Amino acid sequence: MKKMQQNKHKNTAQGQFSCVYLVLGMVLFLALMLVSPVSATVYILGIKVDSNPTGASGYLDNVYLGMTPIDTTKSYSSFGYHHLQLKKDGYCTQGWQLYLAPSNAVVSTQQNYLLGIEKLIQTGKGRLNVRSTPRGADFYLDGKYLGKTPVTNAYIYTDTIAGVPHTLSLKKTGYVDYQETVTVSNCYNTYRDIVLQGGSSSLSVVLPNGGETWQRGTSHIVTWSYSGSPGLYVKIVLLKAGVEIGTIAASAPIGSGGLGSYTWNINPSSSSVGSDYKVKISSTSQPTITDTSNNYFTLTPAGTTCSITVTSPNGGETWKRGTSHTVTWSYSGSCGSYVKIMLLKAGVEVGTIKDSTSIGNGGLGSYTWNINPTGATGSNYQVKVVSLSQPTHYDTSNNYFTLTL
Repeated sequence: MKKMQQNKHKNTAQGQFSCVYLVLGMVLFLALMLVSPVSATVYILGIKVDSNPTGASGYLDNVYLGMTPIDTTKSYSSFGYHHLQLKKDGYCTQGWQLYLAPSNAVVSTQQNYLLGIEKLIQTGKGRLNVRSTPRGADFYLDGKYLGKTPVTNAYIYTDTIAGVPHTLSLKKTGYVDYQETVTVSNCYNTYRDIVLQGGSSSLSVVLPNGGETWQRGTSHIVTWSYSGSPGLYVKIVLLKAGVEIGTIAASAPIGSGGLGSYTWNINPSSSSVGSDYKVKISSTSQPTITDTSNNYFTLTPAGTTCSITVTSPNGGETWKRGTSHTVTWSYSGSCGSYVKIMLLKAGVEVGTIKDSTSIGNGGLGSYTWNINPTGATGSNYQVKVVSLSQPTHYDTSNNYFTLTL
């Protein structure tokens, strides 16, 4: 019995000691926790930005960072959004929303924003950003060429006066020209994503188009019409019996308003003549856009050397303003079908009497000049008669004549 009581007292003592140990262990654990806390995640925001012009003030969440260029980092205990601003007198405030994303990192995570060089918008202006499909279109604003839309997915942009209508134009070969009126807002970006419409472009020979007879050594005008966007220049070639035998013009301007022309000074020395000629006109940038004379025209041999001689007034005459007199001339050789008559004073051209009149027939030509009743007078006048197709062939009165009131 006594032994059983001793065991009972022993077990009670052991239980008391176990409780003490448990309490001491918990105290020690809490103490260690207080001395060495678990490390929290640190979020680091890296910012690198510059401006054009430099010297803009940078603010992050309204806290001043310094002047551009800025290269800094900021630490945070949690993820979330932060607001960056650049401010400069005379320029619009530029802003960015920066986001620190959550991370699985145990100790720290850093997110960098490399914003490059930001071109500031001047106060009173807005930024027009343009992108096209297809890319590489010519960009014009108010008729001024500003470059091509980027071949990347980026925008081409320009800063322009806010609150005022501007004409935006895009042009690309093989597509219909695009145009719209756009107004930008002060300090704001305006975006335009433009899809160009494909359009059929064409060229059509107007002259010579069949049946004409042109003489070598004379000048004639090759004309054509066009539609769409065939490019800025055309090539004109001469065909004989359907075969190209020479180039009339390697690169002539396309023209304007759907019409184009080129003065062809036909080679007088070539012996190639006949009634089986055509001209072919092709776009230099899009050679598949082309047209040829519908029918044949004729080239005849060059004639003898052209000669023109003024016979009246030829010096010594006195003609009164407000009266009519006949200007006469003789000619020989192949001078073309028309002449131009001009008035000279002291050897200087002072007016056109007739810009185009028949050369005449049988070697003689004339034109009735109704002299303007008002104008200068003097005893130092001459007339000049010029072949229109061969302007190097002309003649002038041998001596002065007089105009009076």
